[in-house]
Amino acid sequence: MGFEGRGGVASEDRDLELSIDTRLVELLYTASPPTIVASMVVATLVVIVLQDDAPKRFLYTWLLLSVLISLLRFVLVYKWHHRDPGDDRPRRWARWYALGTLLAGANWGCSILFLSGDLPLIHQLFVLVVLVGLPIAAMPGDSVFMPVYAAFAVPIVIGLAYWSLLVPGPLALQFPLVAAAYGAVLWITARSYHERLRSSIEIGLTNEQLVKQLSQSNRRLEEMAYIDPLTGLSNRRWFQIEAQQELDRCMRSGRSIALLLIDLDNFKQVNDTLGHDAGDELLKVVGRRLKESLRHTDAVARNVGAAARFGGDEFTVLLEDVDGRVGVTLAAQRILDELGRRIQLGNGEWELSASIGIALFPGHSEKLGELMRGADIAMYRAKKQGRNRYCFFDPQGMAG
Repeated sequence: MGFEGRGGVASEDRDLELSIDTRLVELLYTASPPTIVASMVVATLVVIVLQDDAPKRFLYTWLLLSVLISLLRFVLVYKWHHRDPGDDRPRRWARWYALGTLLAGANWGCSILFLSGDLPLIHQLFVLVVLVGLPIAAMPGDSVFMPVYAAFAVPIVIGLAYWSLLVPGPLALQFPLVAAAYGAVLWITARSYHERLRSSIEIGLTNEQLVKQLSQSNRRLEEMAYIDPLTGLSNRRWFQIEAQQELDRCMRSGRSIALLLIDLDNFKQVNDTLGHDAGDELLKVVGRRLKESLRHTDAVARNVGAAARFGGDEFTVLLEDVDGRVGVTLAAQRILDELGRRIQLGNGEWELSASIGIALFPGHSEKLGELMRGADIAMYRAKKQGRNRYCFFDPQGMAG
């Protein structure tokens, strides 16, 4: 059992990791188009600034490569947006994205070759500012996955380090140290950003899971409060709430309601002769048969209220918007027929019957309590008349 428990925890951890990676990749690809466009704009500005001083063939070849790499990255973004909805391989998409950033970073790293001695100092400074700024600008988007950020930033830092090694004079040592420190700061900062983002997503996903579990627990508590655990029908409390709400709606709309109170005949005999387990099994069967019967009442009631176990062996049914007294009669007889089928209990069969009392809204009363009392009186009248029948409540003491 302990091993299975650990396996379940490990499975949950894997699911959480997969969900985190999926969210990170979504962030990666969502932020990608503006980043690619910005990179192309900067590349175009570099070419405009250097076109009079840098070798044109080299310059325009570099720009063409920038365009091709950007197009490839856009194709990748397009494929990600049109991927199979069931694709659960986020790290695979992250690796493809890293390949795109590696190409872009390598191309930008090669731009350090523009910094020749013939290039005006202001233009050299412009290129250096661009190369120093690009890894910083890419950090919020690319450090979502550290390999992606490394694929872009490392080639640029290598280019800057290469340039620093060529600096002559008294600063020949300081520039490589600055380049190394710059690369270290970039990595530490990007790593910190990545960890905070990952932690934030993990907390969000955990909270979502807790909210889901809480919602499920609330539903279970609600079922315990309003559902009869034995039959699966609504319980007395829920029926009273629903019935009162329906009465209020019918008072406003003028629709009619029939309240049926159903009491099983000779139920005590089942408990006394076969035991309480058999009695519980019989009540379960009654619950299923009531549900089945109510599925066929559309001809007499356009909106059928669910049956409820009112207590013990008593059940209630609320027929809404019934088609007159004749429609209620048809529904009541259908319930009697459905309940009257023999039931296998223990080693033999048991013949079940029920008595039904019926009270009508608005004919008999407009109050739920009075309707229940009327249905109860009619139900006992049905028992006195021989059981296995239904009776309508009659305020003058008559039942029909």
